This record gives sequence, C-alpha cells and structure tokens, in this order.
Amino acid sequence: MEEEEGAASASRECRSTAGTEGGEARPGRAREGSEGRSGEEGEGGFDVQPGQAVRLVGLVSRAGLNGAEGVVQPRSQWTLGRIAVLLHPRGVATNQTIISIRRGNIDVVTTPDTPDADDADKADKADEDDDEGGIIPITIDMIATKAARRMITTNMKRNYYLTPYWEADVYIDLAWAGFVSTAYVYTEGLSAGRALLLPEMQKAYGFIDLASDEPMHVGKKARKRCRRNNYSLGVNQNLEAVVRGIAAHHENNWLCKQYCDLWRMLTVNGPKQVRINGGISRFHALSIELLTEEGEVVAGEVGYIIGSTYTSLTGFFSTQPVPGSQHPQSTTASVAASTTTTTDGVTEQDSEEADAVMQEAGHAAPSDRPVQPFPKPQLLHSSAGKIQLLALGALLKRAGVQSWNLGHPPKMPTLEDPKGSMVYKSEIGGVILPRDVFLEKWEATRDIPLPNHTLASGTYLAKDLIL
Repeated sequence: MEEEEGAASASRECRSTAGTEGGEARPGRAREGSEGRSGEEGEGGFDVQPGQAVRLVGLVSRAGLNGAEGVVQPRSQWTLGRIAVLLHPRGVATNQTIISIRRGNIDVVTTPDTPDADDADKADKADEDDDEGGIIPITIDMIATKAARRMITTNMKRNYYLTPYWEADVYIDLAWAGFVSTAYVYTEGLSAGRALLLPEMQKAYGFIDLASDEPMHVGKKARKRCRRNNYSLGVNQNLEAVVRGIAAHHENNWLCKQYCDLWRMLTVNGPKQVRINGGISRFHALSIELLTEEGEVVAGEVGYIIGSTYTSLTGFFSTQPVPGSQHPQSTTASVAASTTTTTDGVTEQDSEEADAVMQEAGHAAPSDRPVQPFPKPQLLHSSAGKIQLLALGALLKRAGVQSWNLGHPPKMPTLEDPKGSMVYKSEIGGVILPRDVFLEKWEATRDIPLPNHTLASGTYLAKDLIL
C-alpha cells in the first residue's frame, strides 16, 4: 500500500498526457473535476521502473551531477513529485524532480539550495527544507483542479515555483490560476544562458478594485502635468520601445530574451482562450505606452488581461533631465572604493595627507564633514509614470475591467527605510491584499468576459481619460 501510494503521488506530479514530440514528454493537464488522478496505469505518463539505469541531464544545479549515471530506486523511496535515484559511482541516493524522460536520460531540475551530492545527510535535510518553502518545479496538472490549486494557494510557506517550458499555453494557464511569472536566467555552468519561467503565487498583492465608483486617486501634480502635456496612451503600439525602456530602467531586469520572444508572439496573435475551466476566459498580452506628440515613448509597461482582470508585470518611466537642470558633476559624484582618484583629480593618498594636516591644526577633516549630495535634476517628463498608470486605469475601467493586479505590494516608508518601495502604487489608489483575499476577488472576475473581450489596440488621449 505504501509503495502504491508513493508511486501514485509521484506519477500525479510528474506525468504528461499532452503526447510526445521528438521522443520527449511535454507538460500536460487534467480536466477540471478529474481529481488530479492523472499519470496512473492506462493513462500514459512517465515510464520509470525501479532498477532502470538513467543519466541525469538538463538543468542540474547540484555541482557535478550533469551526466551522472544512476539507478532508479524502489517506488517506496519516492517522495511527492520526486523519484529517488542512486547515483554512481558516488553511491549517493538523491531525490530528483523529473521533467521529462527520453531514451534513458532524465531531464531534471534541482533547486538552487540543493546541497552537495557527496553528503547524503544534507540531501535528506534539503528535502525537508524544500517542503518548508524551497523552489520546486510546477506542472499544469498541479493547478488543473480546484483541489490541486488549493494545495498551492493555502501553503503560505512557499511562493516561488519554476518550469523550463515557455509555451504560451503553459504561461496562460499559470496566469489564470493567479501566478505572476517572472524569469531566472542561468549565468554560469553548463546551463549558462538557459532561462526558467518563475511563476510566483505571491503572499500579498497590490490591488485596485476598478469596479468601485472612484478607484483611483489623481494627484495635483499629475493632473497639472497631464493637462499641460498632450500625452497619448498607446495599446500595443510600440512593444520594442517599452522593452528597451524597461531594460534601461531596471538594473536587475528579468525580461529576458525568452520572455520577450513569448510576449511578441502573444501580442501579435491577439486574445487566446485559457484551456482550464472549459475555455471560458480569454488571455490578451498587452504593451502599454505613454506617447508624446512626437511619438516618443516616455513611460510604459507590459501586462495582460484575463476575463475582466488586468495584471501589471513590469514597466518604466523616462528619467531624461530638463536641459541645463543637471549638475555638471552629478554623473561622476561617486567613486568606487577601488578607484585611486577622486572626482577633482586628487589622489586618495593626497586626500589622506591633507586630512591629517587639518586634524593636527584642530580642524575637522573634509572626510568627517557630511557630504552634500548634488540636487536631483528636474525631469523633462516628470510624473510620466503616474500619468501612464492613471490613464491606463481609466481605460481599463471604461472597458469593463474590474480587478487590477498591481503585482508586489508597496512598502510604506518607515524609520528604518525612509524611502519605502513602490509607494506610487498606494498613491494612485492601490491597497494591499493578503493572498486569500486577493484570490477571492481574482477568481470572481477572471472568468467574466469583457463586453468587447479586450482593449482595442490604438491610441487614446490621456487627458480625456484622466481629467
């Protein structure tokens, strides 16, 4: 009985019913109401037998395991979603999450915190820690039924998952379930350059209820600058400019090549039906742009509509200064610690000697005095980011969108963190919702179609939307 239960658990988490292509299994899904009992005898799935000789290939972060040979262990040693493999010649048992099997090779993904393969005790401890909140692979079967989704949504110890598949249907099904997907790109090792889709079931969300009478707050500065500038809001008018702006604006930009390629395909193809729940909902990938009269994109974002919901993924705003407002030395105001010359050409050694002379004379050394930062330059398109969001919110409401997922919630300023982060989300009317409350609102609106199914591509005068 124990062996049968272990086998069924592993099969449910690792199976594929979407057929094979080139001999490689692909992620599949179970129909709503099937209770997730897929991958069992008679329904296909992974053909893994105890005693089978295998070789680990693919995304293996545990050092030295790529290409390692092993033997599949008895089913009684399998854990949920993982199959035990005894590696040779090290003789160490390890649980590997199987992604696919082809000709005796197993494609696996191991989480970044997986310990060294030489330490079996640490490997066992890693499995325990993983159950407490590590990153694990996800398949569509894990979200295809209400019961399966509830296992994920009620587990507040885990929020990140991963998958190596960049198919549109996989992305869309995850989005429908409430995941917000970013990306992780390997930068070294055998998997360098390969990207993983990183779906997150956030623990809290920024949220705007667009179904309320006055869901958004338009500040005086934004109102004034919107009235003064003849901005237009574009829908799917210039995705490439938005991608470039995001890359330039964010130091750690997760909008990698695979993500951009997927988004280009989705925006070009238009609305696509969600496979789960009978295909009631439609998914539409969007590029949103704030345009000047000359057509320059000065703010923008990428996001998507599902039913009558909208999700903001990532965006940017222009930081181009007003000509003449930037301090001439502001671009070289800071010098790295390893640099031997200051901004005025005086060496570090000369500076230290001068400090010592002044201290002997009873004066405070320049290095002891508070450094006055250069004044911030005035932005040529100040408040462009807020204007883009406010105009978008008004357009979404006009189109019948009821729920706006702002992504990660804002962090308000505190004594420890005077600036906070993403405070603009609260300034335009966003509130913070815990996961369960957000999902209740999300699930109530994701299957309600918009009157015209989506936002019509084109441009809209921003002042007409906001003022």
